[in-house]
Amino acid sequence: MGIPYSLEEILKLKEENNGYYDDDGFCIMENGEFFDPWGYRFDPDGYDEYGGYYDDDGVYVPGSGYEDEYYKNY
Repeated sequence: MGIPYSLEEILKLKEENNGYYDDDGFCIMENGEFFDPWGYRFDPDGYDEYGGYYDDDGVYVPGSGYEDEYYKNY
């Protein structure tokens, strides 16, 4: 979907925002925002810039209107 953040960018943000890595490789920020293991950013409500999110089973669900693009590219 969007362009992922680099590891260097994530590590800098992690330090600035009291972040930590969880057991699944997600970088969680103090404000609830997080980066998935591939470097994509999600807001505190759990959504990326396209409305996508991870379901309870840890599967990424693309946002409404982006399904075809997501499944075509990924």
